[in-house]
Amino acid sequence: MTIFWILATFIGFFSNIIYTRYLPKDVFGDFTLMRTIINLFAIYAMFGLNHGFLRQGSLALGREQPEVYKEIQNYTITFSLIISLVVCAIVFFCAGPISTYIFKKPSITNLVRFCSFVIPIQLIGNMTLVLFKVNKKADTGQFLYTILYFVLQLLFFYLLTFFLKDEPLIIISFIVANFIYLIILLYYQKKFNVKYSLKLEKKEKKALYNISVPMFFAATFSQSQRWGDTLFLGILGTNAQVGVYYIALRISSFISIPQNAFTQIFLPIAGRLMGKGKHSELNDLYKTITRLIFISGSLIFGVIYFMQSYLLSMFGHFYQNASVVLIYLLISETVDFGVGPAKELITMSGGGKINLVNSIITLAINILGSYLLIPQYGIIGAAIANALTNISMNLIAVIELIIIYKLSPFNIKYFVIIAIFIICLIGTSFLPVINISKAIFFGVVLTSIYIFGVLNKEEKDLFINMIKRRGKKLKNKTEANN
Repeated sequence: MTIFWILATFIGFFSNIIYTRYLPKDVFGDFTLMRTIINLFAIYAMFGLNHGFLRQGSLALGREQPEVYKEIQNYTITFSLIISLVVCAIVFFCAGPISTYIFKKPSITNLVRFCSFVIPIQLIGNMTLVLFKVNKKADTGQFLYTILYFVLQLLFFYLLTFFLKDEPLIIISFIVANFIYLIILLYYQKKFNVKYSLKLEKKEKKALYNISVPMFFAATFSQSQRWGDTLFLGILGTNAQVGVYYIALRISSFISIPQNAFTQIFLPIAGRLMGKGKHSELNDLYKTITRLIFISGSLIFGVIYFMQSYLLSMFGHFYQNASVVLIYLLISETVDFGVGPAKELITMSGGGKINLVNSIITLAINILGSYLLIPQYGIIGAAIANALTNISMNLIAVIELIIIYKLSPFNIKYFVIIAIFIICLIGTSFLPVINISKAIFFGVVLTSIYIFGVLNKEEKDLFINMIKRRGKKLKNKTEANN
């Protein structure tokens, strides 16, 4: 999982190097804004059923109810697909008003209209990813969603640069890559015996929607908040500013690699532990996972912080402006991974309504911050709004976990790790050497301290046991096939 997230982040990073080389800055900004709009509509179209499927499906498997699980699987995938087709039609016919009256950028009308066909495909991709998670094959699902998908997009974009340019290049390459991806997804869905059906017992349907409906609104507000700075920059700023800001977001996303990898593995396990009533074991695992996430993320933070000028130079001179917002985004991401999978744990604990309230509060902060800061400070205002929103959202989630669910990511060892990281970062900053040397020094010193002075045997064995278990599983599977 970690390797896949690393590869996916690097692929996304180098994809944008290619995009910025072949697209003018305004067209790249339009491309970025279009992808943000389409991704959001694809998330809205899931109607929260991805969260319901993850929780109820995991619980059904934990209770050894395979037939119930199959019905939940088929129902959620089928119903969410129907919704996505409706959303696709609405976006197709309303692309003009969306582009002209909301974003005041008629230049993105054709991009939004024709790329709306991708919404059902992205939904199927998201639901297939959940399908793999529930069945303890998250690594395969992550490969399809974070590596294969972006490789296809980059491949077709580059091939078509020999024949097309600007808007036609974006539309055709984006649609073709997604349809190839759809064919691959449908092939993998057959392995799980997915059958399109709306059959589901009333009791299970009620339990499913008790999670899904609140999470639909929560996801709507949460994802709007997550991409709110980009969307409001698209409304209040220029196309070129959107592109510059997006490059800073892509670089800062490296810092979330460990969190994404650990969370994908942690959530299905959390669902099974809840289903078996093992609350104490869940709390211990949450603390361990959070520490490992922070240790990994803090190392990446330092490397990006000291290497930012070199990273931005890869995109061209115009995108050097992204350096003014990168530190705000890095702090925002650090607060996010610093509390581990807090928001996801609230969902797995049945707190869909709590997440809804949290999302409304944080979206309000994001909207207020964006409208107050972006007109005056531009991309810096968007970054500050992002940081304020992320800090508020995660602090609220952690407080709720501690008070309501008696789950906490914190202990003395956690705060020791934070102190070590801050001291090492500040100390390295004052070294009289070039930034590349600072990055190397920071990485070597902090890694050594973490390995020999922070991580205990239990945490080191966590990785070893996962590898052994995976190896044993593959060995047994090979022997069975023979």
